[in-house]
Amino acid sequence: MRGVAPLAVAGLCLLATGAAAQTAGRYTAPGGVFSIAMAAPPDRAFTIEKEQSDAAHVFVVFKFAPGTPAHGASGERSIVWSATTDLVPDPDTAATGLVNAYLSDRFPQGGFSVDVRLSARTASGRLYRIFQAHGRYRDLPSAWQGFVLFFPGKGIALIGEVHTLNGEGLRATLGLGDAETAAWATSFEPAP
Repeated sequence: MRGVAPLAVAGLCLLATGAAAQTAGRYTAPGGVFSIAMAAPPDRAFTIEKEQSDAAHVFVVFKFAPGTPAHGASGERSIVWSATTDLVPDPDTAATGLVNAYLSDRFPQGGFSVDVRLSARTASGRLYRIFQAHGRYRDLPSAWQGFVLFFPGKGIALIGEVHTLNGEGLRATLGLGDAETAAWATSFEPAP
């Protein structure tokens, strides 16, 4: 799995990029390497906070910014794209390794522990992996949900959302639940 193993999110030595493109209700990553839906009301509660990229990786963070008082609720969505033309012989092991590395690198003090692993399919039949974990984000009890999507000959995407548990009421008001996060994650499309 060349191209995937070296992905250490917190330690990425990437170049910061300019402003992101957002057209037709979709965010487009630097260099146009992928896009993802941003038109649904729950998706609009997030704004771009960070974009980093190099020749083989893109890392994007969307900060929770609901436009209404958050009352201490906090969260973020992120996308890690790792371009690779290699086939992944064991997707379950690869997905689990990617998620564990991401959680320990991105939230080193959070102690996130994966407690749910599932597989599902998109409407078009693409198989993907779902992970749920609990730990601490910004020093508050939090939940993380992540999705690993494989695109043979193109790359692997890890798409996730973390939120503090004290924001559950606000999330419900905004219509932001697990199903909406899954719909956003599975709208991911690599460049043709």
